[in-house]
Amino acid sequence: MEADANYRIEHRAGLTIVFGTLSSEDIPAVTAHGSVDDVLSPELAAALNATYVFGPSEAVDGLRVELLGHAPAGARQQTQKGA
Repeated sequence: MEADANYRIEHRAGLTIVFGTLSSEDIPAVTAHGSVDDVLSPELAAALNATYVFGPSEAVDGLRVELLGHAPAGARQQTQKGA
């Protein structure tokens, strides 16, 4: 990553949060420590005023509950079916 990058990276609760604009050349460096199983959360990105939020699905779900006060829609449906 260069000093004149047009983005900022934060790590929170196991997630990578990107603010700003990534060039196609920056993407491999930003995602290098992730997993092929990581998920992207546009909902959390909007809530944090970020460009991207990605990481393990459990971390995405946890921060979603913390910030937005609700579990993902699929989790609510599974809970209702199991009740």
